[in-house]
Amino acid sequence: MSTETIPEYQQRVIQERDALVVKHTALNNFISSENFSTVEEDEKRRMWRQETVMSEYIAVLNERINNFPNE
Repeated sequence: MSTETIPEYQQRVIQERDALVVKHTALNNFISSENFSTVEEDEKRRMWRQETVMSEYIAVLNERINNFPNE
């Protein structure tokens, strides 16, 4: 589906999802790195929570995108 042929609000949802995926990937990369071991435990827990919430948010945006009406 070309972004030029879909409504603007749908393009915004796709852009939001794509930007969130970039941030989520960066967070996952950090969590998987050796540097993560230097973070204090409370902050690690917050980062894991953030990763979980971001994953769910991406899933919701994907569900919306997958259910856009075919026009």
